[in-house]
Amino acid sequence: MSRFNVARLSDWCIRQTMSDARRSRLLRRSSFESIIASLRNELELLTVRRGHKGKKLFRVECTLLAKRVTVDVFHSARFGYRAQFYSSERMGELANEYALKRLGPTISALIETAGKRTCESDWVKKSLAAPGAKLWIYQGQWLRTKKRSSRNLRVERWGKISTKPYKDAAKKRVWGQLTPWNEIRLDVKGGWIYRSGATPKTPILKKYRSAEIRDLGFT
Repeated sequence: MSRFNVARLSDWCIRQTMSDARRSRLLRRSSFESIIASLRNELELLTVRRGHKGKKLFRVECTLLAKRVTVDVFHSARFGYRAQFYSSERMGELANEYALKRLGPTISALIETAGKRTCESDWVKKSLAAPGAKLWIYQGQWLRTKKRSSRNLRVERWGKISTKPYKDAAKKRVWGQLTPWNEIRLDVKGGWIYRSGATPKTPILKKYRSAEIRDLGFT
């Protein structure tokens, strides 16, 4: 039995204009764990770098490839990544932690095989396990064009005006409706750590990230 949630059909509304097969796949009752299991078998490394904040803090940043069907359910299914945050901020954070814990060894192995000099294996593992580590769909051309034909997902809460201090809230509500079909990339960013692998006493986190996904469907 899954430890994660499935949004109610009445809450997760997908336009009838979407193909029957895809719509059924996004609305079926399945588990978040099944998505992560699929990703473990599919992931390929596209790019990797060591990001930096100032001269002392660093994190691993990589873009991964997977099958478009898996990326689609990860982002847009009622049992996917965003659906967990829709359930609650805490559930979304637990789903994020679960995904990184399960995918971490695969990602580390892919980066080690690539032989990136600035991303040693032990350091990568520590960054992926550090507070603030996260994954998200790659924000490609589909986000820039914001085609109406891709605005397929309607979630009532995401359409409401929010008084909370979210930057670009109106744009994010539009972006939250998008269900990109041709995207095959995912972004993974580790938590900020020192070159030694030690974590800062006060973790550096993206403010409002969990709340934004919960309330707007995007971050």
